[in-house]
Amino acid sequence: MIAIDLDDAAERCGICGNVGRRFLLRGYYRKCPLCRGASRIESDAPERLDEYWRGEAFWSEEEIEKRKQREPVFREAFRILRRHKPEPGSVLDIGCGIGTFLAICREEGWRVTGVDPAPIACQVAKREYGLDLVNDTFSARLFGERRFDAVFAAQVLHHLPDPAAFLADVTRVVAEDGVILLRTPNLVPQEALLRLQRLLGRKEQFFCGPTLHVFHPETLRLLFAREGFREVTFVNSRPFVEPPHGGALVPNLRRVLYGGLKLATYAGTEGLFRASGGRVLLGPSIFVVARRRAEPTSAPLNEESATWSHVWEVARNTLSLRFLQSLAYSFAYYIHEQVAWRAQIHAEKGIRIHATASIRYAHNVYIGQNSHINHNCCVWAGQGSKVVLGNDVLMGPGVCLFAANHGTVKGRPMMWQERTEADILIGDDVWLGANSVVTAGTRIANGVIVAAGAVVTKDVTEEDVIVGGIPARIIGRRRPA
Repeated sequence: MIAIDLDDAAERCGICGNVGRRFLLRGYYRKCPLCRGASRIESDAPERLDEYWRGEAFWSEEEIEKRKQREPVFREAFRILRRHKPEPGSVLDIGCGIGTFLAICREEGWRVTGVDPAPIACQVAKREYGLDLVNDTFSARLFGERRFDAVFAAQVLHHLPDPAAFLADVTRVVAEDGVILLRTPNLVPQEALLRLQRLLGRKEQFFCGPTLHVFHPETLRLLFAREGFREVTFVNSRPFVEPPHGGALVPNLRRVLYGGLKLATYAGTEGLFRASGGRVLLGPSIFVVARRRAEPTSAPLNEESATWSHVWEVARNTLSLRFLQSLAYSFAYYIHEQVAWRAQIHAEKGIRIHATASIRYAHNVYIGQNSHINHNCCVWAGQGSKVVLGNDVLMGPGVCLFAANHGTVKGRPMMWQERTEADILIGDDVWLGANSVVTAGTRIANGVIVAAGAVVTKDVTEEDVIVGGIPARIIGRRRPA
């Protein structure tokens, strides 16, 4: 893993707009630590990209034939759409190519509209399927006040210079209870391919078309959350298997072997996806389904049916792989929360740490003699910031020490705010009352008492005082013995 400074690569993440964090080099791409997506370091000019997708060089007879052969992929997309929208409605296909998906939707009673920038693709759509497409680059302005029950875009998002702006524009043409269905490469299995691409020196012609971004599922979840879509689900996409054609033995044998490898990979990834309850998503390409409204729930069960339903739920899950996986997760969480940090923390003699306390970045936590961290306390240092407790420090239940904080810039979601870190230094003989909070960069002098529920945001430099309130201020002094 190689980290590169923003000044050495690019000023911001091309997906989420993140600045102020260190990116990870992945071949010709850089991975954002915030949204977890990867973007091409050197991107083509928008004019060149537009020329590429419109030009005759891309839309060769061979490419058009491949588009026709991809009908099974588009039928799978329609099955996914029908699961979320059982009744026919209106559908818009963005970057629809020769219109295969739209032709399938029309067969099933949907009202179809397609937009594609390539004149050749629009001509083929008219000739093969009788479709009249909008020959232009997508913009919500093309459709005025029209709203669609479903919007589909296959292998489009990762080719766009600004995917976030594209999704924001798409949301303007989807109905309030509509569905957005995308098909795009999945960074989870393809991260290794980005390194291989650099190793082979294949800067161009490694992926199909100019691939500017590769998305992690969480990248897409965050982008949709920004636009108000609270329900985002993922499905592995079946691969396109090119059938043998012509009389050449070696090329056809290569196609058969490569197709078999793709199908075997899909079978394995789909098995893991189902066994993990949808948590493990390793398909090279995935479908993403987003909608603003949650699926309607079924009618409530009567008391007897609910009882048997609960019994069956317990039996079914106890004998499932999900149960073993949950046990493994719980054990791993216990090791992380209660065991691993004990070998890293800097602690003197006589300390007591309750089993429910939460410690983060324990290698940056220092605890003096005879100090006590009570139950449900959080002592969260940062990657580059310390929490230092003096001797004889008493922490009541629920005390939180946070040596890191998020920014509050307007217009940027809190998940993507810049993170700042600063040390917390607590002196000797300090009592932190129940549920009090100490924020990053704060120092508290010896002998101070922090009242229950107080929030300490500034240094307390005077010894033996009592502070309380939000923000904390001096409200009294300790009496001598």
